[in-house]
Amino acid sequence: MSFELYVQSFKHGEPAGIPRGVIRAAFSGSLSEQERDRWYISYSSSDSCSLALSALPDSPGQVHNITVERPCSNPHFWRSLVALLSVGNTVLYFPGCIGPLLLNAGAAAHLPQDMLASLGEPIVVSDGAEILAHVRAAA
Repeated sequence: MSFELYVQSFKHGEPAGIPRGVIRAAFSGSLSEQERDRWYISYSSSDSCSLALSALPDSPGQVHNITVERPCSNPHFWRSLVALLSVGNTVLYFPGCIGPLLLNAGAAAHLPQDMLASLGEPIVVSDGAEILAHVRAAA
């Protein structure tokens, strides 16, 4: 896929963080950290993508935003995204989405109002296949 996905965490409408260790664990076995804020996911030579991480300014161990560049098709990748969505009030969105994707409906109360106004009503997903179906529907 030739676009980007965004994963962000919020608390009471303000940026929150996902611990770097949680991200490492979600992608364990396929992750390569070649730079502090640029990580690579590879399942094979033809099935890979990269992550650009943006940490909270006052807490470099906490990542507020993950940009997934050219998401790969491997089912393990999509299950890893579910693991990230299970942390705190985390949301996933992408160009053309009909609403931000959440694993926990309660996370919607923590999203910034301008995000909801821009992206629409949150959609609760349950697994990686469902996330991928939403992505493909928007393509």
